[in-house]
Amino acid sequence: MDPVNVSDKELVDRIKSGQREAYYFLFNRYWESMYAFAQSLIRDPDTSKDILQDVWLSFWERRRQIDNQNIKAYLMQAVRFRVYKEFRDGKLRPEHIEYISTLASPDALESPLEQEELQEQIAHWVEKLPPKRREVFKLSRYEHLSNKEIAQKLNISQRTVETHISHALKFLRERLGTLAFLILFFE
Repeated sequence: MDPVNVSDKELVDRIKSGQREAYYFLFNRYWESMYAFAQSLIRDPDTSKDILQDVWLSFWERRRQIDNQNIKAYLMQAVRFRVYKEFRDGKLRPEHIEYISTLASPDALESPLEQEELQEQIAHWVEKLPPKRREVFKLSRYEHLSNKEIAQKLNISQRTVETHISHALKFLRERLGTLAFLILFFE
């Protein structure tokens, strides 16, 4: 098989049937861009590599269930979700938190009134989420349930939970900006 002339769809089809060679070709095709993306989010080579290892391992383990026409977008979304999970689960080392804190000035919210206004703004936009997405997001962020617990509670798949959270975070980040978005991770 010539990896240059094989489409992503064909590679994914071959991976679904267990062909490791196709998996290695896909890995080589996208590893570098996935790594650069993870690095842009957390600025830590070792953690970025760990995240990619988890993403690729999960991809192989779930290969038969993956039904995605745009595999590159799927893989990038998996990286994004894994980074968000690291933030949410508090698995960041002090240097990660220090880097993240440099994204917004620590004096950006000078008064309790500004902090309260920001919290109100966050609450406002959370309420604008579609009902199911809002429910999933609140269970994750405010009740600190795991994706598995949310899936069981709402009788939906874990992948659906992940998708809801990812879409909610994207929506909120677009509307709130960096500082408010980071507050969602450290509440």
